[in-house]
Amino acid sequence: MRIEKNVPKVTIDGRKVQFQDWVLALGDGSEPAFLLDEDTEPSWIKIPEELRLRYNGDPMDAIVNEVYGDLHHMHGKIEYLRDRAILTPLNEFVEYVNNNVLHKLPGDFKAYKSCDSICKASSSGIIDEVLYPPEYLNSLKFSGVPNHEIQLKKL
Repeated sequence: MRIEKNVPKVTIDGRKVQFQDWVLALGDGSEPAFLLDEDTEPSWIKIPEELRLRYNGDPMDAIVNEVYGDLHHMHGKIEYLRDRAILTPLNEFVEYVNNNVLHKLPGDFKAYKSCDSICKASSSGIIDEVLYPPEYLNSLKFSGVPNHEIQLKKL
């Protein structure tokens, strides 16, 4: 990760430090962590007030607006999109972010669906088709595999 923008100093426990130094301290484990609730070892960090996003309503909408603020006008600019990203730890959040961003773009949705079925060669007969109907297969979500339905917009 490279910090390409001059980010002002942040306040950590009453002292001002460079943003990049704070990020490095997080990465190498030298930034102190603290206990929360029933934790047995410290695993929480304090995020500086200057870096916190203030919002009313849906927090994901606030994040999308912060990262892609002028998306309605800038969606055709490759550089604008290339310089922005929202990272999430789970696929369910990826889907939520994608849908949020798609709703901010002009145009109509087009849905694309997969065609899922049990491979007849590896099947033990009719029983597999009963146990694993297409509706069930379509509901499965795996890391690294696209969902059964994706929605896109042509810009």
